[in-house]
Amino acid sequence: MPVNKVRKLKTYTLALIFISAIFVSQPLLAQTGSDLDLLDGMDDGKPKNENVTNEFKTSTVINLQSLMMTAPGEWDFKINHRFGALNSGAYEAFGLDNSNVRIGGEFGISPKFNLGIARSGFQKMTDIFAKYKVLNQTTNNAIPITVIGMFSTAYTAQKFSFSQTASGRDVNFQTRLAYTGQLIIGRKFSKRFTAQISPGLVHYNMAPVDVDNTLYALGLAARYKLTNRSALNLEYIPVLGNKGAYHNSFSIGFDIETGGHVFQLHLTNSLGMAPNQFIARNTESWGDGGVHFGFNISRIFSLKRNK
Repeated sequence: MPVNKVRKLKTYTLALIFISAIFVSQPLLAQTGSDLDLLDGMDDGKPKNENVTNEFKTSTVINLQSLMMTAPGEWDFKINHRFGALNSGAYEAFGLDNSNVRIGGEFGISPKFNLGIARSGFQKMTDIFAKYKVLNQTTNNAIPITVIGMFSTAYTAQKFSFSQTASGRDVNFQTRLAYTGQLIIGRKFSKRFTAQISPGLVHYNMAPVDVDNTLYALGLAARYKLTNRSALNLEYIPVLGNKGAYHNSFSIGFDIETGGHVFQLHLTNSLGMAPNQFIARNTESWGDGGVHFGFNISRIFSLKRNK
């Protein structure tokens, strides 16, 4: 069997196991609903039917958008930072001498709708994105999962030489655009554990000759809460299609909530932080030491007037 087909089969199998775990575990979790505070606020002997919240510490897992939404009237200001690769050696302080920054955030328009914008120094990328919550998991399991739609448009202002373009010609505004669409489907299994899968696609108006313009991906992510103010996160984003020499993103992170901020420390082989960058444009891998230490800082500002 060809190597590409074996890789695709492994990816589909992994996704199937992940999805099955979410749905097979629902009956068990329905019986142990105390983990989601099903008995809190009882007034008539029956648990209240409420929306499940606090699936993650913030609206991003590490790179991927999470099940969390920014509340109406609030601005979630984010600073994302990636240092150079560990395999850059001692002369570069194993990556600490080099860094890339993404600054931006997202605003809560309504309980179900968020808008965001950010600028990355890497590839001089500006991206705008929107999140819309379709379903919200409830404490009585009437709705067993949360579903969110995410769409992003990114523009790179990076200068390209004649030889760097796929067709050997200068690029214009349209060819500099890339688009990402994802469904974020997940479940908070208990107070400590949350998992999500983010199937989607990314389209590049400009791509290398040996790489497909449109690629499909399955973002897999999970969080395990350690304490009330800390958690471990994992991400893996296998890409389906002809991605050329690019590598799948894998990341591991540690969240700390303190003083109104959420600090996310992580290791990842993704240098880019916009969706079209970390999903299918990773030039480095964990196998060759192409791992970046980085951190995200999230701070919520309330922009609504107090009544």
